[in-house]
Amino acid sequence: MLKSLRLKNVGPAPEMELAPRLNLITGDNGLGKSFLLDVAWWALTRRWPQELNDRLSSGYASSDLEG
Repeated sequence: MLKSLRLKNVGPAPEMELAPRLNLITGDNGLGKSFLLDVAWWALTRRWPQELNDRLSSGYASSDLEG
């Protein structure tokens, strides 16, 4: 279970912290909603979604995040 997630300098927002109970994520295309879910997945598993399913067109680490 993911109890908290705080992001700094990741994606379009300079800083973001998810609330402990309910979070509603909305926005136009290309703002990073799916990326936020990918980061949450990585925080829980330490693996990017594309590592488990190579047919995905997203969910992979950028060269800056690898390592």
